[in-house]
Amino acid sequence: MGGRKPPPQSLRPATIRQILMASQAHTDAEFLIDDSEVTQLTVVAQVIDIITQATNVVYVLDDGTGRLDGKQWLSDVQDGESGNATGIVEKSYVRVMGALKSFGGKRHISLQRIRPVEDYHEVLFHLTEALSVHLLLTRGPPGGGGAPGQQAGHNAYMEGGGASAADKDADLTPLQQAIVRFIRNNPGGKEGVNVAAIARGAMPNQTSTDISDAIDALMERGVIYNTIDENHFETV
Repeated sequence: MGGRKPPPQSLRPATIRQILMASQAHTDAEFLIDDSEVTQLTVVAQVIDIITQATNVVYVLDDGTGRLDGKQWLSDVQDGESGNATGIVEKSYVRVMGALKSFGGKRHISLQRIRPVEDYHEVLFHLTEALSVHLLLTRGPPGGGGAPGQQAGHNAYMEGGGASAADKDADLTPLQQAIVRFIRNNPGGKEGVNVAAIARGAMPNQTSTDISDAIDALMERGVIYNTIDENHFETV
């Protein structure tokens, strides 16, 4: 019996093998992992090579299950930054977030975010998380007592059926909670909510730096994600 299917825009933890094995009905269709649509992915892997090109930087990633390119377009790099993300070198481990794309028959992740992994436990946690989500979607919740769509727990990236939004937000800072509430209460459809609206409406007395830091923290935790560009956000 299958488990709960995540919302299409959920940030899905996955291994590279799962990504390479993802199915696609046709070239314009969304990718499916475990028969669930995936658009936003997060992967933890080792950087095997860094290739700087005229328009992008390609990070060759290997997590022990396969090898895949992560492509960061230079137009997406913030002003004042170099092409290579700070602290990322060959043989280091990174967490990447982005959208699964295919070009010329070869799959890659179009990177929205890449950062170094500072604690090796994050590598182990990610593999466990990816396996947990896979088992949940293919076998249902532990114990088999619930019907599809009824799930007792939740993980760091996908909403579960057994915890309320308030429970999941309890360990966030007041500013982070305000940002999440604002986005949930002001849905922007497929475009998401603009960062300027978040800054005005979440906690107007906060500085732009405070807002930016809080948004970065929420993205790293998989609570929110970019939609049409780096200035629009939606909750998972």
